Amino acid sequence: MPATEMTPATKKGQEFLTSLKKDSFVKPTIVRDSTPGIKTTIIDENNEMIECDSFVSFSPEAIDSFPGSYIAPLTFQRTLEGQIPQESLKFDEMVGDRFGTMGEPTYSYSSKQFNVTILHGATNDKAIQLARIAKEGFTPENRAYYQQAVADMIKPAIQDSSKRKGSLIIHDDCLASTVSVAGYIADLKEHNSTLLENGVDIIIDGPATAQGILFLQKFAEVNNIKISITASFLAFGLTEGNKKANGTREHANYITLPEELFGYLPVTAQKKYEEFSPHDKDRAVVGDMGNAGEGIPQEILDSMFQMGAGELDSTFCEWNDTRTDPHHPKNNGRKVELDKWDPSKRKTITYFPRGGYICYAYDKTFNAEQFMDTNTLMIGATRLWSPKNGYGVAYGVKK
Repeated sequence: MPATEMTPATKKGQEFLTSLKKDSFVKPTIVRDSTPGIKTTIIDENNEMIECDSFVSFSPEAIDSFPGSYIAPLTFQRTLEGQIPQESLKFDEMVGDRFGTMGEPTYSYSSKQFNVTILHGATNDKAIQLARIAKEGFTPENRAYYQQAVADMIKPAIQDSSKRKGSLIIHDDCLASTVSVAGYIADLKEHNSTLLENGVDIIIDGPATAQGILFLQKFAEVNNIKISITASFLAFGLTEGNKKANGTREHANYITLPEELFGYLPVTAQKKYEEFSPHDKDRAVVGDMGNAGEGIPQEILDSMFQMGAGELDSTFCEWNDTRTDPHHPKNNGRKVELDKWDPSKRKTITYFPRGGYICYAYDKTFNAEQFMDTNTLMIGATRLWSPKNGYGVAYGVKK
């Protein structure tokens, strides 16, 4: 394809950026019963009734703009920061293999309303390890290595909570289309705005997409909410998925490394990807994060330690045996144990199960002290399509 011809993914990304200029692009529609404590009923695409606390959707234009889109790193930076001089462009840093710190992140941007901190380059060894395991599939052993790689990347952000200024913290596994995160904040703004008084800090264990970050930047501006995002690394593509007869999509918005970007990566990174996915057009950046976060049977870890011949130290998957959530087989599906709500605490941290269980385990392992002044919420966030209400997220689904 000639270099001057725009690929479908790049064209979709440009359409996303054009739509992003309109305030209506980030305007939510919230369905919630006016009586406190009463569930809302949503009819899903299978004509089943879903009972939830609320259902938040965005415009069809917004929802349709994410799947199949690619936003180039420098396009992302220029959109986020505005006009910047050539010497300030950070392409090499964003897609490189550098492992950063909170004090010296790979990329950062700060404004009065919106802040972004990206700890590591997109092709750091841990990120490539996630992609390789996603390609291989999740055995219990692979799942353990995957969890450890994620922990190694996000641990600095968890430990250094001093920079968090928001009264609300959202800790999630990855940021793709960001519908779940933006919808949750929109719902709180309308029905429990006190949680947003000092803004929102978003911690992302894995990748955050250019699309998701730019959507949240516009969302913060339109809604006058301070938002700060800290993520392990950046990603730039989303899968298109398969469109069904009823207009819904299967396998859409999975995070990818697009072919448009692959040839511009450092040669060493290209070779590493080609070792395990030599013929893939758009390579998966991560696997199913909910699947990845499942607890590891202790006998599997014991075997790994015995076979590892000293390669694994005592901190390997150290959070595993302390987990109390239903996503660990040893707990037989019991409800996660959270501290009692304390109105005197200044902050609240929210997790979205299933993936949120491992986020909570990381927090309890690497910075348990934060909970002395922070309440904890586990809010079910189920993405679904409703013939009446469109595509959105149902929060607090009744099981």
